[in-house]
Amino acid sequence: MEGRELAYYEMVDLEQADQNIKACLLDAGRNVIAVGYYLKVIRELFRDAGYRNIWEYAWGEYGFSKSTAPRYMARNDRFSVGGNSPVMAAEYREYSRAQLQEMLSLDAEQMEQVTPEMTV
Repeated sequence: MEGRELAYYEMVDLEQADQNIKACLLDAGRNVIAVGYYLKVIRELFRDAGYRNIWEYAWGEYGFSKSTAPRYMARNDRFSVGGNSPVMAAEYREYSRAQLQEMLSLDAEQMEQVTPEMTV
């Protein structure tokens, strides 16, 4: 392996690795919102693909269980711009996917106390 150039991802220190993980977790949260939106769109279109319902479609196409698909849609309802878009609302952009999931069960008063720095 002599003379082989190191790939960019092989030359990171602890701080860079930590920053990359945090960025990926934030991206995961944003992607959850987009997945929820598009599942809601598919709710109206799944029959065109020969499925009986959205849950059958989500399982057949993505391997989502009957409890997973609704959670994606619920996160979209609560944390997206206008409650129905593929874009995460600005006030939630610093939260991870796991935090968003836990925040679904909180009421308005509890939500006021939550910060992105809190652990799940």
